[in-house]
Amino acid sequence: MNQQRVLYFDVRSRHAAIRPATTRVNTRVLGLTVTFLLLIGLGALLYLSQASTAAQLRYHLAETERVQSSLQEEITALRCEIAAAESITSLEERVAALGLVDAPPDEAVMVCQIPAALPRPVGAEDAVPRQAPAGDSLLGRLLSLLAFRPRSPAHASLY
Repeated sequence: MNQQRVLYFDVRSRHAAIRPATTRVNTRVLGLTVTFLLLIGLGALLYLSQASTAAQLRYHLAETERVQSSLQEEITALRCEIAAAESITSLEERVAALGLVDAPPDEAVMVCQIPAALPRPVGAEDAVPRQAPAGDSLLGRLLSLLAFRPRSPAHASLY
């Protein structure tokens, strides 16, 4: 028999009496039940966490697809604009607006002339600071070594 004692409250007599427990509570079964309920709760918590993460990723994917489609539309519009700007009629209109003319195919055309030596303005010598000769500093010597010098005819035959 059960040797456990329980405080028993009799509703009719309103006094407490110590009587033996009517049912046995096995602590193993109680521990297993509580553990099982905790595991079910933990599984439900993990499921809800995963479901909320999946929903968040779904919203992010939808936003990314929306941005991608708007960028694709912009790319298409820009390609149309480029094609219109590169068309022959558009180029001819711009050439006419700038006043350009066709060059004759048989002749060489001088576009501009560069004078051999520009005259120096008066007082320009004072405006330009004098630099030390290249041999005075280490950097100057390195630059003089790296400077391009034409080969002498004696060395040209070796190569």
